[in-house]
Amino acid sequence: PDPVHQAADVRLTIPMQPTARSLNVALSVAMVAGEAIRQLG
Repeated sequence: PDPVHQAADVRLTIPMQPTARSLNVALSVAMVAGEAIRQLG
């Protein structure tokens, strides 16, 4: 929703397969944390 987007300092997009409907919040956080650890060492 627009109010949420306007309130956010940062937004990111997680690429998904066309057949996937959605990702839950816990899985999304785990993916972002894993990628951050991978990139930062």
